[in-house]
Amino acid sequence: MKIKIFKNISKTTMIFLAVGFLLAAPKALAATYYINGASGNDSNPGTIGSPWKTIHKANITMVAGDVVYLRGGVSGY
Repeated sequence: MKIKIFKNISKTTMIFLAVGFLLAAPKALAATYYINGASGNDSNPGTIGSPWKTIHKANITMVAGDVVYLRGGVSGY
């Protein structure tokens, strides 16, 4: 005897929901980084409290979906 949990949901709806969760997963894994040319250091982790100094560091570290915020100061390359 099979128990149907989703009695009123069609297979097509279930497929769309599954695909939606798979597409949303990379956004949940996206990282946020910070650059502050005045007080940052490229050996920092790129957090708001310990930002990077250069855009170059972000360029070689980030992957698709990541976000970087440029804060105060002058960032060298």
